[in-house]
Amino acid sequence: VAWDRFQIEKYHDVVVVLPMMKMIAGPCRHVPRPLEQVISLGEMKPGRYLLHVRSMTGQAVSQMVTVLPKSPNFEGF
Repeated sequence: VAWDRFQIEKYHDVVVVLPMMKMIAGPCRHVPRPLEQVISLGEMKPGRYLLHVRSMTGQAVSQMVTVLPKSPNFEGF
């Protein structure tokens, strides 16, 4: 399997990430391995959010995250 796309849904203070996978040609490895991908959640206001990532098996991982305010740009000082 390989990453296809990500669907991101925002509900007030909850962000749901739905990873979409696709089957690719080649030998099938029956070895479990973690899949990791860095994605943008888009513009978010500073605060605490519940990040909920679902899997194709129906399982999910939930984690509280903090979005910090943007730092001022001190470049050139």
